[in-house]
Amino acid sequence: MVAVMGVLLVTAILGFAVAAAADRTNAGTIRDANGKRALAAADAGLNAGRFRIGKTYGSANATINDGKCFPDTGSATCAWSAPESVGNGATFRYWVSPVGAVSSCVGAATPVSPATLRQRCVIAEGEANGARRLLQARIVENRGAPIFPFPGMIGLDRISLNQSDAVGSVGTNGQLLIGPNSDIRDPGTIRLGGSGWSVNPSNYGTPNRAVSPDPFVLDYYTEWYSESVRAPATGTNQIGTISSAPGVSITGARQVAIAPSSTVTLTGGRDYNFCSLVMNSDGQFVVPAGTTEPVRVFIDSSNRPGNPNYVPSGCPNLTGNVVDLRNGAGFVNNTGKPSMLQLFVYGGPNQNIVFDASAEFTGTIWAPQSKIVFNAGATVTGAIAARDIEFNQNGGDAGFTGDPEANNATGRWDGSYTRNGWRECPPSAGC
Repeated sequence: MVAVMGVLLVTAILGFAVAAAADRTNAGTIRDANGKRALAAADAGLNAGRFRIGKTYGSANATINDGKCFPDTGSATCAWSAPESVGNGATFRYWVSPVGAVSSCVGAATPVSPATLRQRCVIAEGEANGARRLLQARIVENRGAPIFPFPGMIGLDRISLNQSDAVGSVGTNGQLLIGPNSDIRDPGTIRLGGSGWSVNPSNYGTPNRAVSPDPFVLDYYTEWYSESVRAPATGTNQIGTISSAPGVSITGARQVAIAPSSTVTLTGGRDYNFCSLVMNSDGQFVVPAGTTEPVRVFIDSSNRPGNPNYVPSGCPNLTGNVVDLRNGAGFVNNTGKPSMLQLFVYGGPNQNIVFDASAEFTGTIWAPQSKIVFNAGATVTGAIAARDIEFNQNGGDAGFTGDPEANNATGRWDGSYTRNGWRECPPSAGC
């Protein structure tokens, strides 16, 4: 009997121990589940803050935007947003601050280039049945990838240098013609795409050639022209802001002419959509030195697709030189940064671009369907992409100079941000 009672006692003790262990395991499982739900809620808070600040400040420039918290925009001290449910009893709250203004933000996972891109710090707390998780993310404005395959000169069908040097890298799928008193240098990389290329002289630049079986393919960016042609109330075209400026005449459908020796200032962050552009002798478009958002000039074309997918260009069927910069005329980019002045030419058959004697350009030119001719001292610093590029009579000096800063020519900021750093912080201590 005593033995039986002993066995029963031991069994009971073991049963209580197993039940206690099971209870602890169950409680741990619940805590773990709540912790995971709190973590998911906090991550949802990061995404909500990242999305909402872009929607709120998507058209604001950096000097207006940088000093503000969100959503508490009127205070120097950031405040939490109201808690929001993500279901099953879990909630999140967040704030968005300028980097370093309120808390120490997590470092950038990848270098921010250019360094002037907007950055923000998002802190979000998730809560689920008493479990709390705290996350932080660094976010950077999203402009997309550089539009140029490399910051140099690309002539899809042909590049011709005649008594003109090119400083930097050049690329073509077709002919590369190196005339007398001409050179490609510093570093002088020659990028040849596809199988239809040729170099004349045939042995020119052999050690510096980079040959790819894939030809260069350039986007037309049709949607950018479509958006920019709209009236200011519904799109981005700001042609009306210069139409009454001294020296500017606009005839027909957005056919713009600049009078001799006239100066017209273009404003950063604006798009200007023309059907043609003539700049008479010593006429100038000027980009001010303090510009921080790119000026984009679009030369639209009747060749561009219209309805139903795009807004029609409204341009007449023009031929000849749709961009004509005459003796001494040019774009004066006082920022010195090619990405701050972007010229897009839709082009098509017999729609060409001419820079005459001493015409200057510091910026980027994107004209994959057009021929560009630079005559007698006309120069470009930045990057060029066109169907056919010809430099003539620069006396052996550099007609083209590539600038790595042209890699900062990307799409216009659409208000969105991407994550570039993430960490978890102790809820009790904060980030």
